[in-house]
Amino acid sequence: MHLVIRLGAYAALLAMTACSRGPESEPAAAPAKHTEADEAKPHTGEGKEKAEASEKEEEGHSDLIKISPEQITAAGIEVGPVRRGFAGAVDAPGVVIADPKNAASVSSSVSGRVLEVRKNVGESVTRGEILAVIESREVAQFAADVALARRQRELADATFGREERLYKEKVSSRQEYEVAMAARDEARTRLQLARQQLASAGGGNDQSGRLRLLAPIAGVITARQIALGDIVDADARLFEVADLRNLSVELSLAPADASRIASGATVDVIADGRTAPAKLTYLSRVLDPQCGD
Repeated sequence: MHLVIRLGAYAALLAMTACSRGPESEPAAAPAKHTEADEAKPHTGEGKEKAEASEKEEEGHSDLIKISPEQITAAGIEVGPVRRGFAGAVDAPGVVIADPKNAASVSSSVSGRVLEVRKNVGESVTRGEILAVIESREVAQFAADVALARRQRELADATFGREERLYKEKVSSRQEYEVAMAARDEARTRLQLARQQLASAGGGNDQSGRLRLLAPIAGVITARQIALGDIVDADARLFEVADLRNLSVELSLAPADASRIASGATVDVIADGRTAPAKLTYLSRVLDPQCGD
């Protein structure tokens, strides 16, 4: 982590520390006198190396000032990560939202009365999990159509089997055989259509007329517009589910700033003292009429 230090406080602290290196009243030390005996003493290699190392250490640390945590707090010095490359940067307010690619709404394809509500806002769900159960006359009618079409297909299958056997035995004519085959194919088509209608409405395999609202994706319930006993309309949005592992941010830009930015630009999202990197994926060229210039 790099240090960000306010220059004013640092300069003041440096001045205070520089002035307090020694008492003013203390006299300067007298220069050492060299005697002939001292000059005659040879300098050993070890002593010379220590002296040179001491001089280098003093030169390297001549501007180094050690500050305790208490002194940092008293001086008002702030420490934080260094942020670089802000020449021409644009600051814009933003709103954190669920990624549209990982969000879905749940609605009822038919009208009906709410019998059960199994999930609330903030709860996690898996894909295909039941969110609510709705009783609907339309679903009951679709289920009855499936049951009727199933019985008609069974009858058509039995009739065709009998006519096929008689035709092979030369008892029934070919025309009767082909009529029975067409009736069988028509009954199968009606059953398939009835099942598709029931499935599109969200009905189960039973004939209770109950619609089960299922979670289309795994995630968290972010909105709920349904309560026990409500009468809901067809296509009404009842739940919203989102995968909150990936989020998006909607930025509000002034027209002048929008012209300086392109898709793919790097973005720093800052909130509550935390910073996260992001990338601009989409830039709308439509101006909001409610926003001023």
